[in-house]
Parts: sequence; C-alpha cells; structure tokens
Amino acid sequence: MSVVQFNQVTFQWNLIVGDLFKVKDDYAVYGDMAQELITWLRGKTRVLALLREIQMATIGRTIAILRAVLTRWLSHYLAYRRLLEVRPALELLITKHEFTLLASGNRIACRKTETAIVTIKNATFWHAMAR
Repeated sequence: MSVVQFNQVTFQWNLIVGDLFKVKDDYAVYGDMAQELITWLRGKTRVLALLREIQMATIGRTIAILRAVLTRWLSHYLAYRRLLEVRPALELLITKHEFTLLASGNRIACRKTETAIVTIKNATFWHAMAR
C-alpha cells in the first residue's frame, strides 16, 4: 500500500469514526461532557496550577490534560483516558478548593465552573468514561 493510499484510507476511517461520535447516544453525551470539562480545565491556568500542586503532592509527578482533535479518533480515546488518570487529583481539587473556584470570575465563568464541578462529582460520568 502506498503512502497516498494509506493516507486516503486513514482519512476515510477518521470520517467514519467522526460520524459515530455525532450519534447522540449515551457515549456522545458523556463525550460532550468530557470535552467541556477538558476545555474548562485547559482554559483555567489557576485550576491547572492547583491541579499540578495536588499531583506533585500525591503522586510526585504531573499529568497533563489532553485535548482531542476532532478529525483524529484516537485522540479522543487518549484524552478521555488521560482524564480518567487525573480523576483522583480532580476530585481532591474540588474537595479542597470548590468554594474558592466558585467565588472567582464573572457570572458566566461561575456557571461554567459549576458545570465542571458537577461533572467531576458525577459518578455516572466517570463510569461512562471508563467504558
């Protein structure tokens, strides 16, 4: 198989998997929640700093939050798997700093923070991500 044929097959495969992600079943709903959580985490430098401190104190290293690339299906899997790896640190972050996170920012930012906190506390979300 030539490089051009391989790239064409890869592109077609990515389109097929992309169509599967668009189906609004439970997986897609929880996938959307994961994407929103990842976007919130990566957009908040203060939250990332607190998360890094918690990771260094608990596991002795930091684990980065990955963002999925829409046209690369494997990146979704890797981003969600990484989110699962960071789950204990996220839960500890919310336990320790929930009120300070909610107290900062404007009304829209607080609403996004509330949504992220609800997602982090949602056991069904984590179960769906683990499937």
